[in-house]
Amino acid sequence: MFNPRKQGGAQRLVLALGYALIVLTPWLVVAGVFQSLAQTAIGNLIPYPHWDTFDAVTQARALAAAGLGMGRFTLNEVPAFLGNSPFGPHGFGFPLALSLGAKVFGAAFAYRAAVLNLSFFSLCLIVFLALTRPGLAKLPLLGLAIVSLVDFPHAAATYWQDATHLGLAFVLAALFAKVLAAEPGRHRRRFAAMLFVAIAAAALIKVSWGLLFIPWCLLVLPVAGWGRLAAFPCGAGLLALCYAAYMLPASPFVSYSSPGRAVVQNILGGGVALAAMPGLAYDLVAPNIARARELIAGNPFVGVMVALLPLVLVSLAWGRLRARSGGAGGRAARDLPWVHACNLGGYLLAALTYQSLELRHLFPVYLLSFLLLLTLGPWRVLVPFLLGAQLAAGLFGFQEVQNQAYALTARPEAKRERIERFARLSEGFMPYTRQDNAWCNTLLVGNFDTTTEFLGLTPGLGLSYILTYSGYYPPAKSRFLLLKNDWQVAFFGAANRLRFLTRTTAGDVYLNEDCPCQGTVVTPIEGERLARAAEELAALPAGRALQARGRGEGLAWAGFVRRDGSEVYEATASLGVAAFVDGQLAAGRMSEDKARKLREGLDALRLTVTFARDGDGRWAAGDPRLSAHCRSGLFNSYNLPEAALGPSPDDGALTVSFQYPDLDYFVCEYW
Repeated sequence: MFNPRKQGGAQRLVLALGYALIVLTPWLVVAGVFQSLAQTAIGNLIPYPHWDTFDAVTQARALAAAGLGMGRFTLNEVPAFLGNSPFGPHGFGFPLALSLGAKVFGAAFAYRAAVLNLSFFSLCLIVFLALTRPGLAKLPLLGLAIVSLVDFPHAAATYWQDATHLGLAFVLAALFAKVLAAEPGRHRRRFAAMLFVAIAAAALIKVSWGLLFIPWCLLVLPVAGWGRLAAFPCGAGLLALCYAAYMLPASPFVSYSSPGRAVVQNILGGGVALAAMPGLAYDLVAPNIARARELIAGNPFVGVMVALLPLVLVSLAWGRLRARSGGAGGRAARDLPWVHACNLGGYLLAALTYQSLELRHLFPVYLLSFLLLLTLGPWRVLVPFLLGAQLAAGLFGFQEVQNQAYALTARPEAKRERIERFARLSEGFMPYTRQDNAWCNTLLVGNFDTTTEFLGLTPGLGLSYILTYSGYYPPAKSRFLLLKNDWQVAFFGAANRLRFLTRTTAGDVYLNEDCPCQGTVVTPIEGERLARAAEELAALPAGRALQARGRGEGLAWAGFVRRDGSEVYEATASLGVAAFVDGQLAAGRMSEDKARKLREGLDALRLTVTFARDGDGRWAAGDPRLSAHCRSGLFNSYNLPEAALGPSPDDGALTVSFQYPDLDYFVCEYW
C-alpha cells in the first residue's frame, strides 16, 4: 500500500491537493450537472414524489419530532411483527440515519437531500483515502470512477438510498482492503471489528450487504484448508440475524411475495409436490431473468457489471499464483476473489430470486468490487478497461440524466407553495399529539399515490397507504384519512364514523371518530355560533368576492375549534362548470380541447377559502383552492393565488392546470 510519508515535501503537497480534489469531486459533478442541464443550484432542488423516498423522508421527520412515539408507516394498515414498532416496510436503518439530518435542518430538511448526500459521500471518501492512501497514479482513475457513476447526480439530489450505498461502498472497500493486507495480530483484529460493524450497519439499511459476512468470516476464522468452509454457515447465520433485525420491526409488504419466499412457502405448506418444485421455481424466477436480459440489452452498464464475473475468475487465477509467495500479499490475493464472488455473484443470485434486478441497486455493488480491484490489484489491466466501458455506458445514458435533472427542477415555486400550504392545513387539522395508540397519529391514504404535499405532513404523523383493496379489511384503524374519490368515501364511511375536515391539494381529509384516542383534534362549530360567524365573515371583502364568484347559491360554511383553542372557518362557493368554462374561454385563458374535457369530465367546481385570525386578532382569508369533482367520482383540489379573492371575478386568477398531482394526466382521466 502506498505510503505518502516516504515522499518528498512537494510530492506530499501534490498528493494532499489530489486528495482534496477527490473529496470535492462529488460536489463539483452534481452542481455542474444541474447548473449546466437545468440552470439550477443544488440548494433549490425539491425531491420528486415516490413512495420509496417519501417513506424514508416522512419517517425521518417523524422520528426527529416524536421518536418512537410517532405514528405508523404501513401498507394496508398491517403492523410490524413487533407490534409496537412504527417503522415502514423499508426497515428502520435508513430513516434512523436520515433523522439526524432532520434534527439539524428542521423544516428545511425536505429540501436538503443534496447537501446531506454529498456531505456523507465526501466523508466516506475521506475514510477511503485515509485507510487506503492511493498514490498519484491511482487518483485520476478514482476521480473518473466517481464522474462516470451516471446515476449519482440523480441519487445525490433525492432521498433514494442509492447515494448512501455508493458512499458505503467506499468505506467497505477500504476496510476489506485493510483486513486483507494486514498481518495477523491486534491491528488486523481491530480493522476486522470495524468491518463487522460497517457490514452490519449497511445490512440494516439494505439487507443484501449482509452477503459480505461470508467473506468476513472467511477472513477472521482461525481455520485452514477444508475448515475454511465453515465461513459459509457462519456468514449465512450472521446474514439471517441481520435479516431478522431488519424485518421484525418493519411492517410487511402486503400482496407481494418474492420467488424464493413463494417456493419456501409452498414447500412448508405442502401445497406442491416436491418433484414439481423445480418447475415452479423456474416459473417464479423467469420474470426476473427476463427483466435482467431486458436491462442488459437496454443499458451497456449492466453488461459491464455482469462482465465483472469472468474477471473475478481471472482475479482468482492471479490470486492462486500470488498465494504461493506467502505473507500478507499472498493471503490477500487468495482471499480477494471470495469477496468479489460474494459481492457480485451473491447479489445477482439474490436479485433473481428475491427481487428483480434494478440498475440503481447494481451501482454500489459494482463500485465495491471496482474499488477493491483498484486498491489491491490486478488494477493496471482491469481497472482502465472497466473505466472505459463505464464511461461509455455513462455517455449512452446521458439522456436519462438530463430527464432526471428536469424532473427535479420543474416548477420549484409551485411545489414549495403546495408543500407549505399543505403543512399549514396539516398542522391545523391533523396535529401531532402524544398518544398511547400510534394509530391516533397516523394518516391513511386511500390509494397508493404519493404527492409532493407529503413533504409538509405534520412532523410526528405516520403515513400509511392502501396498496390493494383486495387485501384490506376495514374498519380503518388510522385517526385521519386522505381520500380522493367518492368510492373511497363510501367504502370507509360504511365501516367507520367519518367527519369531513378540509380539502387539500393531496386529497380530502377526514377524521375517523372510531379511533380510540385521548383528547380531541378539532371541535365542530355549529348552530347559531356558526351562523353568526358566517354572517360576519361574508361581509368581509374576501367573503364578498367569494360570493361574487359563486352562482347565486350562497356559501357553504364549516367551522372548527382547533386543539390550541383558535377558531377556523371555511367557506365554499359553487362555481358551476359551464359558467367557469365559458368565462375562461372568453378571456382566452383555456384551449378548446381543455374546455371540452372539463365539460365532459366534471360535474362540480367549488372554491374554498379558509378564515382564521391573524396576529392582530383580525379575521384574514387565505389558502384559496379550487376543487374539481369528476363524473367518475374522482376529485382533486388546486391551490390558487391570493388574487382569487380579488374584487373582480374575471381577473384570471382561476387559471388551473386540472392535471392529477405531479402527473401529466387530466384529473378525470387518471383512473
